[in-house]
Amino acid sequence: MTILANQPSGAGAGTPGVASEDLWVGQAVNLSSTVASPPYLWELLDRPPGSASTLSTPTAITSSFIPDVVGSYRIQLTTALGVFILTYRARFSASGVLLNRGWALPAIGELPNEANYGGNTRSYAQVFESILGDILIELDGFGKYTEIPLSRSDLDTRFTGFVRAGMFQLDLSKYPATSGIRAREIKLKAIVAASGALDGGGIVPWVCQVRLYDSTHGVVVGGSTIDGPTVNVTTPALVSSAALTVGASAGNLRSDAPAIYEVQFRALGAGVLSAPDDVSLYQSILTVEYV
Repeated sequence: MTILANQPSGAGAGTPGVASEDLWVGQAVNLSSTVASPPYLWELLDRPPGSASTLSTPTAITSSFIPDVVGSYRIQLTTALGVFILTYRARFSASGVLLNRGWALPAIGELPNEANYGGNTRSYAQVFESILGDILIELDGFGKYTEIPLSRSDLDTRFTGFVRAGMFQLDLSKYPATSGIRAREIKLKAIVAASGALDGGGIVPWVCQVRLYDSTHGVVVGGSTIDGPTVNVTTPALVSSAALTVGASAGNLRSDAPAIYEVQFRALGAGVLSAPDDVSLYQSILTVEYV
């Protein structure tokens, strides 16, 4: 004889003598002895911290409990034929959504044969191996950050048409799309400033506008155009694009083959920009980060 656990509104029907790691929190688990051999004593030997779960009808052939927090519930059944213990892990919400990344720590006192779900023969080592593997995947890519310089420093212009500040080749095969569970994110960033131009007796604000141009394919990189601030324009400021689209289409940062790009900048404003006024590009970079 042994223990049978069913969770009709959750993990479903169980198998006699087999534990489970698929219980749903907030849904009743029905316990039964597979052989009639009174007397019976059901005991909850351990439950997760914060749990208030209890066993119903502890001296009947059947009992039940409701897992109320994520974690492990160690159930013992004592009968005239012996003592039987299985550990059940609750890892899903009441609607079946995986909680806490699926982490459920072992119960206190849990023994090797008590967590035999899914053919598990490694007992609670399986839990720690799973958690450690998840942590290692999460850490892979953490802190990976690259800055790719694009232009010379301290460049000035009065032109309202784009002028080249630098050229570079980008090979995205060196920067995989993912690292562990983190996704690659590429942005154009620049430090810019401008001066005010006298026009008709008033100060006309000018800004430095920067963009990436795909020279290999003859197209502006979509979403790469960024403007300097319109207030305190003479103070150097860091500006950034949103994440740029990577792909094999026109206007993408190309992932299908290395491509040559220009970083371009110009003066953007109204009126006449004349000496000594101009716009300045102090630095431009591409940042590659895994987020």
